[in-house]
Amino acid sequence: MARLSALLQQALADAGVKERFAAFGVEAVSGTPQALRDFLRSETGRWGEVVRGRGIKLE
Repeated sequence: MARLSALLQQALADAGVKERFAAFGVEAVSGTPQALRDFLRSETGRWGEVVRGRGIKLE
């Protein structure tokens, strides 16, 4: 996991890779696996509350 994370961070630091992502309207952000885990937990909780509060259902 550490090796993959390091290689991904290296790739995302490349200007050409950043430009390719930008062409798709994506801002590539690198970080640690733990930072991604924390972000996903935070977003899941935040948007889960919105979905439940609005009564949104999957069809």
